[in-house]
Amino acid sequence: MQYSSLDHRILSLAKSLFALATTLATRATALTALRTAKSDRIQKCVLAPALARQEGFLERSGLYDKQASVPLKKN
Repeated sequence: MQYSSLDHRILSLAKSLFALATTLATRATALTALRTAKSDRIQKCVLAPALARQEGFLERSGLYDKQASVPLKKN
């Protein structure tokens, strides 16, 4: 089966969008896991810096509002 140039671009775009969605879902999951960590020592030493990085990334992406502390939905 032959694909046209447009088909290749559409497939490439679909793959890119899937990769982006997967990355954002992974980051949101990591953020949730970091927030529910039980050990104070682990939170302070390891998780707090990672949480700050995750929040910063999601805020820059427009998917997280640190003030409201809930994910924002983009339409």
